[in-house]
Amino acid sequence: MIQSIRLMLISAVVLAWGATSLEGAVEFQLFSDRAQFEAATSGWDMEFEGFNEEFDLDYLLEFPGFSLGADPNPLSYTDDLRFVTDGGAVRFPGTWPTQEMTFSFTNPINVFGIDINDWGTTGSGVLEVTNNTGTIDEHLGSVADADHLPLGNTIFFGLIDPEPFNSVSIRATTDGDTVGLDKLSYGGPMVEQIPEPSSWFAWSGLALCGWAFGWRRRKQRAGQPAS
Repeated sequence: MIQSIRLMLISAVVLAWGATSLEGAVEFQLFSDRAQFEAATSGWDMEFEGFNEEFDLDYLLEFPGFSLGADPNPLSYTDDLRFVTDGGAVRFPGTWPTQEMTFSFTNPINVFGIDINDWGTTGSGVLEVTNNTGTIDEHLGSVADADHLPLGNTIFFGLIDPEPFNSVSIRATTDGDTVGLDKLSYGGPMVEQIPEPSSWFAWSGLALCGWAFGWRRRKQRAGQPAS
């Protein structure tokens, strides 16, 4: 009886260890390098939008799984290489005091990545990113009239957040600066994307405990005298 209780306790500990490992497997991370972002999310259930299909000038664009809104200036399509990572891009004109673009997702997400192209080439101001839950409020860069960035530059912003969020806003205060958004990557919810080695180990541990319990029972029966 005591041995059986011990085996049950071991099983419970193994299962609890597996669940704890799964919950703690993902940490909050910010990325400024797309290669590192893609390596960190490799094998996860990700969605992608390259903005390669032309669309009309508008303040609100609808895409499968999300919408993109702009204030105060409308968004347009561009294939100008200054603003594009690959194919086409969403183009927005910067203005003072603020031009804001907001990605609103149909379902909560935990992962977000975007190329911001040709920012900071005219005017002076800052580039910032926030989300609706307040877990990110990032200052990506600032420029003055004397230190503009080169034409066609790309700033990558990526995020992995264990807390699901529904929207991401990009704000630019660089007056007269036109910017392109391209290669959007997003995914969620996180629980569906984490590889499950810890769960595999947990169930393997439980199976091992079951085997040990059965082996002990067989041993006890083998030692009993025949009736």
